Amino acid sequence: MVAIRTTEAVYWLTEAGQRALACGDSGLPVHYRRILAAIHGPSEVGAIAAAAGGCDERRLAAWLDELDTLGFVQTAHAAAACYLKAA
Repeated sequence: MVAIRTTEAVYWLTEAGQRALACGDSGLPVHYRRILAAIHGPSEVGAIAAAAGGCDERRLAAWLDELDTLGFVQTAHAAAACYLKAA
């Protein structure tokens, strides 16, 4: 299996991510809310970084990984793995 670097991945919001973003008192840190709000459908990391205020690439990658772990975003490579399990 080939590892995909975060900077090459495509992200989109999960249902949980959409609910967290819609909930004004979710308790999410501001930087997480900014990232979630920057994702409009399948979004590349560069577009997310630009819309989220151009934060440091390494920091953004770590936050995206955390949001993925929390189930608020999903990546293209994670979706492919889920699809292959279902098939």
